[in-house]
Amino acid sequence: MKLEDPMDKIIKANEEEGILGHRFGNTDILIRALTRQKFVEDRALQQPKCEDQTALATLGDALLKAALTDILYHSGFETGDKITVERRKMEEKPTLAKLALEKGVGGLIRLGGSERDKSLDVQPRIPAETLEALIGAVYLDTDRDFKKTEEFVAKLHGMQSPFID
Repeated sequence: MKLEDPMDKIIKANEEEGILGHRFGNTDILIRALTRQKFVEDRALQQPKCEDQTALATLGDALLKAALTDILYHSGFETGDKITVERRKMEEKPTLAKLALEKGVGGLIRLGGSERDKSLDVQPRIPAETLEALIGAVYLDTDRDFKKTEEFVAKLHGMQSPFID
């Protein structure tokens, strides 16, 4: 059974307008960010071997926290408690999933197994983790440039990055 793979769609989207406004120079890191672990497991016996998004999602989660904290600090949130409360709302899985789906990421995710059987609307963890992986991928694609990564996060959330004049 041949599994559906949105690889061509990913490459085309990146070449035309970029993914979430970022045109990846390193398409391997982009593809990894959009590849779920279940997709890799489904293809374990096939070549070429591919890597999943889990490490990028972990990196992206940490970068998201740092970027949102900085953005909120520079937006006038005056205490650590206020920053934390607002940041938690912005980084929770349903919020991230909604952002990812509204911006068209859902159709680019390389799903595997049972993940393909349900709508991403009822599996918010999947698009949320993919968005975190994309944040990690942007960071690596920009040669670990936190400023560009923060600008990417700010744009996702419809906010102004403190780095933009």
